[in-house]
Amino acid sequence: MNYTSIALILLLTTACSGGSSYEESSPDPITENVEVPKQAAPAKAATPKKAAVVASDPVDALDIGAMPAGAWTDQAVANVELDGGLVVEYFTVGEGPIVKKYKRVLVNYQGWVKGTSEFFDSSFTRGAPIQFPVGAGGVIAGWDDGFQGMPVGSRARLHIPGDMGYGANGNPLAGIPGNAELIFDVSLVSIINN
Repeated sequence: MNYTSIALILLLTTACSGGSSYEESSPDPITENVEVPKQAAPAKAATPKKAAVVASDPVDALDIGAMPAGAWTDQAVANVELDGGLVVEYFTVGEGPIVKKYKRVLVNYQGWVKGTSEFFDSSFTRGAPIQFPVGAGGVIAGWDDGFQGMPVGSRARLHIPGDMGYGANGNPLAGIPGNAELIFDVSLVSIINN
């Protein structure tokens, strides 16, 4: 059952009962022996890892030097700086659910080494997005941290410092030198295990 279905059921339940509480005002022969939980007080919200992203007027573009043909050139609407020098530059702030740690996401991306003019990898070219659990260590740290807090439907550019990418060793098979700053244009398609 999805969130829309749950919201619709709650809305219809509230509308039909004439109130906004989960408690019944009078016994119902069908549900009189069913205990209906009282609506709990809202839990105190945890401190977010990063501030909520709100689209604003266009922001200044970040300097990335040369770009491969096909890299996104639209105007960014927000830049979010995270710990370790990681920057998420939003082109579109999605309106879907927010990614939390350990959620499996489906992502399209294209990546290049800052200052070069060729992609070292692109799911767009392959025609197949990838999926991974965010924050579980299965991808580079810049991805684990950069996707946490991102709303589904977002299009963003991750500016990943070398130590949050492939580190001192780089990734010779992909042509990535040690401590290289990486740039990824990413499109967050969905959360798979919401």
